[in-house]
Amino acid sequence: MKAHGGSLTVEYSSGQGSVFYAHLPDIRPLILVVDDDRISLRLISSYIQNLDVNVRETGSAAEALEIMKQATPHVIITDLIMSEMDGFEFIEEVKKDSKAKEVPIIVVTSDTDMKTRDKVFQMGANDYVTKPISLEELNPRIRRFLSRNR
Repeated sequence: MKAHGGSLTVEYSSGQGSVFYAHLPDIRPLILVVDDDRISLRLISSYIQNLDVNVRETGSAAEALEIMKQATPHVIITDLIMSEMDGFEFIEEVKKDSKAKEVPIIVVTSDTDMKTRDKVFQMGANDYVTKPISLEELNPRIRRFLSRNR
């Protein structure tokens, strides 16, 4: 319980037994958005603000990996075409991480090639959305993964 930020207490009454209370903090899911295009990054973040989640944005896959060392997100949304480290390399690194390898990954990209889509699914991504994205398309996909984690 302590490892999850909670507590366990007990009330005992002689001859009547014990009552145990488990208290866990109300945690808002963390969604990590990774895209080096600032406009796309802000658009995706604005779309998911109404989901009652914490959003962490970064324009760099390498920075995203650093962020994940401090807090494992509940969902990752990433672009594929990025400078320095692309989305393919990022997915590969996430899947190597024992704490993060089960985190759902939603790829949001302008690449409509079926070979690319197949490749990211083979690498372990959980969903694939092509740009331009819409609120009506993205949010139900995120909710599906959040409902698994609650």
